[in-house]
Amino acid sequence: MSEWIDLDIERLSKPTHATQNGVDISFDLSPFDIPEAIRSHFDQVDNRIVVEFKYLDDSAEETNEFSTPDMSILIGKNSGCIYRVSFKRKAKTNSESEKKWLKDMFDVFLSKMHLNKDEDHINFARRALEEKEDELIAIP
Repeated sequence: MSEWIDLDIERLSKPTHATQNGVDISFDLSPFDIPEAIRSHFDQVDNRIVVEFKYLDDSAEETNEFSTPDMSILIGKNSGCIYRVSFKRKAKTNSESEKKWLKDMFDVFLSKMHLNKDEDHINFARRALEEKEDELIAIP
C-alpha cells in the first residue's frame, strides 16, 4: 500500500461568489469536506486499482458502497465524502494511457451510479486525481 500523498486543500477548494443586493457573498465548503491526502494501490487478488481519500476528521463515519462488477465507490452516508474508489483493470498499459483511463473510468462510474447529487465532493475527488495522477499511477 502506498503512502498518503498530501493535497493542497486551498487549491482543491474554489469558493464560489454571488452578488445579492450589491453585496459579494462567498460560498465555500468546510475543510472537513475536502480531502487532505490521497493514495493508491493495486489489489492483485481482484485485479483492481484502489484510490483512497483521507479527510481532516477521519472518524468512523457510516458509509454506503455502490458497486458494479468492474467498479466500486465508498461514500460517507451523511457527509457525501468519497473515501475509496476502485476499478477493475483490464490490461496493463503505459502510464499516459493509464492516467487517461483512470480519469475516464472515474467519470463513467459516477455517471452510471447517478452520483451527481454530491457534485462538490465529486469535483474535489476528480481534482485530487488530476493533481496527483503521476504519483498515483506509479503502481505495479
